[in-house]
Amino acid sequence: MGMNTLESLPKLLPKRIHIVLTRQNKKLDPSIIVVHSIDELLDYVEKCKTEVMVIGGASIYQNDILTQIGLLDENFFCYLEDIDLSYRARIYGYKIKTCKASRCYHVGSATSGSRYNDFKVSISSRNNIYLIYKNMPILQIIINFIPLLIGTTIKLLFFIKEGFGKAYVRGIVEGFKNIKKIDKIHIRRAFTYGKIELYLIKNTFRYFIEFIKRHI
Repeated sequence: MGMNTLESLPKLLPKRIHIVLTRQNKKLDPSIIVVHSIDELLDYVEKCKTEVMVIGGASIYQNDILTQIGLLDENFFCYLEDIDLSYRARIYGYKIKTCKASRCYHVGSATSGSRYNDFKVSISSRNNIYLIYKNMPILQIIINFIPLLIGTTIKLLFFIKEGFGKAYVRGIVEGFKNIKKIDKIHIRRAFTYGKIELYLIKNTFRYFIEFIKRHI
């Protein structure tokens, strides 16, 4: 965990070893193990014989990278801000790595209160417009126009069925209405965008294959 997560705890968790990743040099409880770099953390974790659980640290970013690509965009309030940040990182040539062996316990929709509601559906559809406009150059938007249109139509039909069709359309309209306040990424990296496009195509097919397998 990070220092903020540690300080948010009312007390230390029972029967657990606490490992804190931080740049700070605060005096902490002697039982807490403090590491100051990701490499130091990984070295310790590799030696652990017990299961390691990450809390309050689903994503770890290097400060110099954030200085280059920018922080979380506040326009993406509540949804897709992490995807926006990761997309930007790819545009700048960085790789996004995940630990496939890890398990994530996530309380879905804890912020908005339910899996589907007017707020979540509207904000998510608005932020989808922001995400595409901000990170895709015009040529890439044109290339993906038909798949994006199909995807949007499928989601619209789904939310109409669930009773949130108006909220979905309202979010899309709001996205186009306020799109000028979004700072579009202007980087001429044809090779990088080509790699991203191939990545999108590959994972779209992977998603459909996995979807079909789940429903057969």
